[in-house]
Amino acid sequence: MPCWLFTLAGRPEAFGPALITDLPNRRPTGQFLLRSPCSRWALIVLAAALWTALPAAAPAPGARRVVCMAPAFTEICFALGHGDAVAGVTDYCDFPDAARRLPRVGGFLNPNLEAIIRLAPDLVLLVPEEAELAQRLGALRIRTEVLSLYTLADIERAMRVVARRLGDPAAGETLARTWRRELQAVARESPAGAAPRVMVVVGRNPSSLNNVFVAGPATFLGELVRLAGGRNVYQGKVRYPSLSLEGIAHADPEVIVEMYPGMKLDAAQMAALARDWDRLPALAAVRSRRVHVLADAYLAIPGPRAVAIARALRRCMTGKGDP
Repeated sequence: MPCWLFTLAGRPEAFGPALITDLPNRRPTGQFLLRSPCSRWALIVLAAALWTALPAAAPAPGARRVVCMAPAFTEICFALGHGDAVAGVTDYCDFPDAARRLPRVGGFLNPNLEAIIRLAPDLVLLVPEEAELAQRLGALRIRTEVLSLYTLADIERAMRVVARRLGDPAAGETLARTWRRELQAVARESPAGAAPRVMVVVGRNPSSLNNVFVAGPATFLGELVRLAGGRNVYQGKVRYPSLSLEGIAHADPEVIVEMYPGMKLDAAQMAALARDWDRLPALAAVRSRRVHVLADAYLAIPGPRAVAIARALRRCMTGKGDP
C-alpha cells in the first residue's frame, strides 16, 4: 500500500513504523556519553532537562510554536490564519509557499527528534500512525495532539481542535463551516441521475495491474467520490483494499481514477499509465476511454483542499467542471 495513505502525504516510496533508536535503559554518565553509540539520544535527553526535570506547566492560552508532522496539519494552520505559529514541518510540506521556507523535521519514516527539540515547540501535531513518536515527545514533556484524518468528519474535527490549541476557536468554526459549504456546493452541482461506478486507484505495481489498491467508502477519498456524484465499486469495510483482476472485472467500473500525488509525470507518462488498463478491454471505463491519471500533490492531503479533490473527481466523472 502506498505510504502516503499512512503519512497523509508525505510521499516516500515505502512504508513502515517510525524508526527511532531506543533510548538506553540506564542513566547516562560522563563515561557513557563519551563511549556509547547511543550518546546522541542521551544528549537529546540532557538538552531537554530544563523542562523534563520540572512538573508539566499549565497549557498556554494558545500554542505559538507548532511542529506539524503531516502536511494536512500545516495546511490547516495556514488556512486558520496562524501560519506564523508554525515552527517546523515535515519534508513533504510544500503548501502554501510559505511552508517551503520553514525548518524541516523529517517525515513519517524518518522523524528527526533532535530537530524537533531544537525548535522548542509548545505543540506537536501528529497522526495516529506516529504514536511511537508521540510517546517519546510526551516523555520529554513536549505537548502533543494526535488527530485522525481518515474521513471528512475527522478533517473537520481537526480544523476545530487545532484552532482551539492555537487559542482561536472562532477561526476553527469559520474554517470548518466554510469548508463544509464548499463541499456541499460540489455535491449540489453534481449531475442528477444514475451515479457512475467509480474506482479510485491509490497504488499498483508499475507497468502491471497487480496489487491494485483502491480507496474504500470509509475513507475521505471514498466519501468524496460519493459527494461528487459517483458510486464506489468497492463497498467493503477495509479502508484501502487490494482488488484482484477478477474482482475488478466483476465490479466493472465505468470510471477509473488513478492517483500519483506529487509525482512529476508528463503527458506521455500519464497516457502510458492509462493504457495499462487496455489489458482489461471488457471494462466499461476502458471501452468508453474514461481512465484518468492524476498527479497533483493535493490529492493525498486530507485537509482544506479536499474541495479541490472533489472537483477533480467530478471532472473525471463528467468531463466538465471547475478548471
